[in-house]
Amino acid sequence: MAKKAAQPKRPAAAAKRPPSKKQPSGNSSKAQPPADSIAAEFDEEIASYDLGRSIARAESRGGLDQTLLEQLQRHVVNLTAGKYSTDGHIQTDSQSVAAIFNEHIPAWRQQRVAAGFGDEPLRIVLYAHGGLTSEKNGLLNAFKQLGWWKANGIYPIWFVWETGFLESVWQTFQGSTREVRALEAPRGWTDVTDRIWESVARRLGPKLLWSGMKRSAQLSFAAGGGGRDFAGQLAQFCQAWSASPLELHAAIHSAGSIFFAHGLPYMLDNGVPNIRGLHLMAPAIRNDLFRRRLLDRMNNGIDWTTIYTMRRNLELDDSVGPYGKSLLYLIHYALEDDRETPILGLEESLRRDTAIATKFGLRGTSNQAGDVLWSKTPRDTDRNSTRATSHGDFDNDP
Repeated sequence: MAKKAAQPKRPAAAAKRPPSKKQPSGNSSKAQPPADSIAAEFDEEIASYDLGRSIARAESRGGLDQTLLEQLQRHVVNLTAGKYSTDGHIQTDSQSVAAIFNEHIPAWRQQRVAAGFGDEPLRIVLYAHGGLTSEKNGLLNAFKQLGWWKANGIYPIWFVWETGFLESVWQTFQGSTREVRALEAPRGWTDVTDRIWESVARRLGPKLLWSGMKRSAQLSFAAGGGGRDFAGQLAQFCQAWSASPLELHAAIHSAGSIFFAHGLPYMLDNGVPNIRGLHLMAPAIRNDLFRRRLLDRMNNGIDWTTIYTMRRNLELDDSVGPYGKSLLYLIHYALEDDRETPILGLEESLRRDTAIATKFGLRGTSNQAGDVLWSKTPRDTDRNSTRATSHGDFDNDP
């Protein structure tokens, strides 16, 4: 990166989704993380809990283990249509959010201090998944990550917002398979059949659900929304901790970028002092919404922003069921009102947008407030890297 000394330092503490191979197995209550770990102390409950067995039990039963749910209650904000969720596997209300800030984070901080990490800032990451997974799978994925984040000295808070979007895409495509196969072109003409699938997506359920999901993201931070209540409590927490070093980070996958395009500006305008690092993984947000909501916040409330996404050839090699391109291309061509709507996570959309490309250092200038990491980055020791080769890989990056 050119002229690094003159730029805001890229956050080192809150990277994107942790590699699954680095997760602790949790198979022994006496097991200790490596001595050279950034934070070599797990919560006692996490270290002694049999993660693999709990997940296997949950998946085999089609439900979620009660101990798993009790752990996640300290880290999850569950939303449905913008409101706190009063049903599902985990219920959230204003009181449970207050418990996160007033009980669970302070208790974890005390454990960190007792373990010898009192000189470190209190680091919190706000994580928004893509909205493309079911509530159950979103919670399972959160639990798989939980030990990694806390072992690295970061307290994670997940926003789980139920949409059922991806399931609708699959059902729609499966129901239309016979129609499309009758029109399929010879091998090598996948663009022809992809256009048929795009037409199916526009005419049937996926486009409507995509619009509904975006509306849910907006409602979360409107009057009466659960996200707005959370933001108010986060601001109070930041004020209470103003005398101590505190870092807030945001890690976002896919449609989660739409969720936080509404959330982060509201937070910054209502008492949250700043976001140390914003990490966008394969962002599914429209370019114009990103420009309106987040571009001017870069280096002005958001210290550093990193986009992790795939080169064009990998996007074209990806697929969504029978659709022969990535999910971002399906959104680009079929799910927005206008065909070929620029989507931030697509390489051509990034490069063609002068304002965005300049801000991320893609126009021959030094990076002003962020950078783009294209998969696959070379294998090295840099924590800021990505090896994802499909859209779904980014929140489980090998």
